[in-house]
Amino acid sequence: MNLFEAIEQTMRMLRPAMGAGIDVVLPRGCAVGQVRIDRGALVQIVTNLALNACDAMPDGGMLKLATSDVVLDAARGNRGAYVRLAVEDEGVGMDGETCALAFEPFFTTKGPGRGTGLGLATVRGLVQQAGGFIEVRSEPGRGTTFDVYLPRVFAETGRAAELDQRP
Repeated sequence: MNLFEAIEQTMRMLRPAMGAGIDVVLPRGCAVGQVRIDRGALVQIVTNLALNACDAMPDGGMLKLATSDVVLDAARGNRGAYVRLAVEDEGVGMDGETCALAFEPFFTTKGPGRGTGLGLATVRGLVQQAGGFIEVRSEPGRGTTFDVYLPRVFAETGRAAELDQRP
């Protein structure tokens, strides 16, 4: 599927639930490669990340979703061709300890009765199920960025895009 188009449709559906103080930015960049992921899984990933971002911005702010093609080398640890989805907010941010726990089941920074702590654990599971991985960068008072990397595939065959093997 085309990741950008699916994200655009999901954000149109989510917009009413986000609140008036949230400005959503979904820049139209260059066309990105295809990915193989269940549409329902992608909707759940985007929904969880976007609504968590809104919760982190109780006074409003900007939520930016961007897609890009990336090629990672062996030094990066996940060699290959990927399509990256970056979900960035201007929220309260997290310290290093909180970031380290963010994907743990039942961990939450929300108050009692406001969350189960399963959202990010579910997101990580869905991303891994699609052959990808997710990273988080954050700093208190400066917001958070989640980078979702999904393997890029050839639209015709659905096979993973192979990297050029030349030195």
